[in-house]
Amino acid sequence: MKLQRLTTLIIIVIAFSCGFYTAYLSFADTEITPLTSNPPADFEHQRADTTYNNNFKSNNSNPTLSFTSQTHEEVNQQNSFSSQVNQSDNIITMFNEVLSAYEKQNSNNTDANSTITEFKRLLSNSPSAINELLEHMHTLDFESQEFHYLISILHELPEKIGSKALLTSAIQMSQFDDAQSTTQFLLLASNMEHTAENPEIHSALVNIAINTAQSARVSLDALNLIKPYVVNDYEKEQILSHLNALLDTNSSLSQDIIVSHWLRFSNSRERERFAYEYINLNQDLETRHTILQGLQSGLIPRTQSLKERLLNAANNHSDPLRNEAIQVLKSAFYISNIEYQQLTN
Repeated sequence: MKLQRLTTLIIIVIAFSCGFYTAYLSFADTEITPLTSNPPADFEHQRADTTYNNNFKSNNSNPTLSFTSQTHEEVNQQNSFSSQVNQSDNIITMFNEVLSAYEKQNSNNTDANSTITEFKRLLSNSPSAINELLEHMHTLDFESQEFHYLISILHELPEKIGSKALLTSAIQMSQFDDAQSTTQFLLLASNMEHTAENPEIHSALVNIAINTAQSARVSLDALNLIKPYVVNDYEKEQILSHLNALLDTNSSLSQDIIVSHWLRFSNSRERERFAYEYINLNQDLETRHTILQGLQSGLIPRTQSLKERLLNAANNHSDPLRNEAIQVLKSAFYISNIEYQQLTN
């Protein structure tokens, strides 16, 4: 019995040993691949961003692209004009091309319209380009077509960024008192909207208007841009005083222009006093004519004292404005039948 158990145990040990040896031989026959140092993966091919892969594989004629948010054609369309500017490094060169495009625009030239649109887009995205264009503006004749095109382009930029840049430039120019800067400032301000309501622009315009060192023409050009409802009492007094001095001393401008400004900045009582003084026969003919127009339109109050002045002019056959005075009396004043008979005799 013991011998039988020993035999069984020996058989089990031999079987286990044979199984282990077979498994070992199978593992030993397996091909073991040696470890090698592979080059790092192409990082550019794994990036899921908005850029293109730099190059295509040397054994492949088609470029391999990474994931993009824009097509190649879209990128080219958006960057073509910017690339031209970067290559030339001169925004002025492109502005001159835009000027040529404006000349062709009336003929519905597609390329011309595209050039203008792309130039505006470039300016919208580049404050430095706007600044360079403004610097170029100072070299232009402010009454030239180029100047007006430049102003138009800036005004048409979105979110009024061009208009704001022009306003800043105008404020900077107003700080210089030489003749050229003053002229350029006035021309720039006249090509902008609501500039006279800006406190700094308004103050500069008033200073130019009342500056006795300025020519009469420059003073009146400044007055053209000033809004009477923005003027305070002190400024109004200074303006009217300066206009009175121009009426007494001016010999280069038509008096009616000065009178028209005087009436703009005065109130009803001041206009009545002014008209009563300057409607006299010994005053300038153009000044008197402007006062008659003011009475006709109602700008000057139609008072009894002014009616009597007009009756004197209408009954004076030597007065060059007799007929006009009669017409104003008939249409703008109440006159009695007796007064009318006197006028027609």
